[in-house]
Amino acid sequence: MTAPMTSRQKTVLDFIRSHVERKGFSPTYAEIAAAVGIKSKGGVARMVECLVERGAIRVLTNRARGIALVEPGLHLLLQPDVERCLQDFARRNGIAPETAAAEAIRHYVGAA
Repeated sequence: MTAPMTSRQKTVLDFIRSHVERKGFSPTYAEIAAAVGIKSKGGVARMVECLVERGAIRVLTNRARGIALVEPGLHLLLQPDVERCLQDFARRNGIAPETAAAEAIRHYVGAA
């Protein structure tokens, strides 16, 4: 069982989430450090590792700005651009991302 998220971890997660919502892509470690007052990128790396362990984010290897949010209930391994499109579509249409994904799959396989 994973320990509950600390207030500092929540602050970092909230910043990552708001950055993605505002700009459409994840922040760099330097941007996270500056925004939440962490003194080094190493400190951010430890914080990111804790958030990965808690299942709040995932890190995409060999990718610049490779932090992806893990939305509750949506556990598909999608390319970041596909995931953003799905999330945007769901938000614009006022539906849950799970519903958007299910509808897209039904449409793709022709099972209406």
